[in-house]
Amino acid sequence: MKNFSIDIHDFLLKFLGFGDFVFYKPIKGKIDEKLEIKRASGLKEFELMLKKAPISSILYHSDRNDFSNWLMARSEFKLAYKLRPQKVSDFKTLDLMRKFLIKVFNDNRREKQLGIMTDFSKQKFEFDSSYTKIGGDSLGGKGRGIAFIRTLLYRSGIDIKYKNVKITVPSTVAIGTDLFDEFILENELQYLANNKKNISDKEIAKIFIYSKIPKKLKQKLTKVLIHFKKPIAVRSSSLLEDSQNHPFAGLYSIYMLPNNNTDNKLRLEQLCQAIKLVYASVFYKEAKAYIQSTSAKIDEEKMAVIIQELIGNEYIGWFFPTISGVAQSYNFYPISYQKREDGLVSMAVGLGYTVVGGEQTLKFSPKFPEIIPDFSSSSTINASYTLDTSRISRTLNGIKS
Repeated sequence: MKNFSIDIHDFLLKFLGFGDFVFYKPIKGKIDEKLEIKRASGLKEFELMLKKAPISSILYHSDRNDFSNWLMARSEFKLAYKLRPQKVSDFKTLDLMRKFLIKVFNDNRREKQLGIMTDFSKQKFEFDSSYTKIGGDSLGGKGRGIAFIRTLLYRSGIDIKYKNVKITVPSTVAIGTDLFDEFILENELQYLANNKKNISDKEIAKIFIYSKIPKKLKQKLTKVLIHFKKPIAVRSSSLLEDSQNHPFAGLYSIYMLPNNNTDNKLRLEQLCQAIKLVYASVFYKEAKAYIQSTSAKIDEEKMAVIIQELIGNEYIGWFFPTISGVAQSYNFYPISYQKREDGLVSMAVGLGYTVVGGEQTLKFSPKFPEIIPDFSSSSTINASYTLDTSRISRTLNGIKS
């Protein structure tokens, strides 16, 4: 009896899946004899072994439900429930079975990443729609908003309810406000907060252009651009921006870059210049005047930066999404049998300058899409939104490829 506790411990590890997963290869011609190949202590090692283990080992463990049992012991119930119903006979070939197992694990890791923000040091950029943080401190208004909407989408289960609908947030990198502080201190730009010399916005932009981005940040941006191949938006995300009491929307700069030059050093330089100009916009006259009107202080304002891949495709030398728009929770001018809480959508072709610029857009309530107050017929809509290539840069606000 003195070895009873040890025996129980060994039983739990060996037969109930609480220890390492041991990949075995059955010995040909010998019943119940097997050769240990390798052990996996965690999911990462386990997934790697699924790709490398001999197909005879995969078949051996699949027949015995070893995979799902081991996952259940680690509280990976969702993964286990996906694997347990599957039988070897469900696949035409054993290679297809291996691919299925790898895909299940790959999809599981993707789903987990959708609801979290990954630190740059741990980010592998394996999947699209990732959210990566560089630096510490605050992410600013837009940064927090993007993190919130990603979490909301992940928890909503909308992809389960609507199988053919994919709603994602573009791949995003957020540069924390601590790197803004570091940039200002390293380049000794604190004097611009008061700007007693009344330096113009143009001169301020020039000063920032000739300033240097912190070396560590530049190294990380180099790695980001290895994975970001589409055009990108470099967006402001200040501490005060998107405040409920004093909205700062549209006050600071945003830059869109083609990000398609064959010279990677030039792409990096363009990105660094865009970041510096976003930083510079904190000290422009209009921004400072607005901050003072809100009783806040300019030296309290800090800037985070959001780098996002743009959604869209190339059309006759220009890059833009098919449609952009803004959705509002309340429609303050409902017509017919619409109600205010039914909401309102304004949309247009391209990147959306038409929408935010106050030009003519297609407006409708998502609850009653057949009611289109600005147009009397579908032919009127088609005539209004005919693609005119000579006006693309203004009307569609596309990015030259």
